[in-house]
Amino acid sequence: MSHLWLAEQLLKRYDFPDRKLVNDSYTHDLEKLLSISGLKAELQKETRSNPTLEVNWAIVKDWSEQSRYSTSISETQARDFYSAVTARKNGVLTWLKKWW
Repeated sequence: MSHLWLAEQLLKRYDFPDRKLVNDSYTHDLEKLLSISGLKAELQKETRSNPTLEVNWAIVKDWSEQSRYSTSISETQARDFYSAVTARKNGVLTWLKKWW
């Protein structure tokens, strides 16, 4: 989720943005970005009826920008993460695209 997308969704064209909102959106913390976007309740609702999406979110939510540099991640973990993000039916990215 890009910072630009968040700004477009949360701000009107000529609004002066709330500083805390702007500062909070400059993060790679997916849980925080979910809350800022206003989609946290929607994800909770969806995961109650979609256990596959719930598992995929559980895999993805703890990612951080430092994770990409970790040498302790196995190939299986990397593949699971990639699949959790990109799965066509129940992937996290697929779910997010519903809101764009």
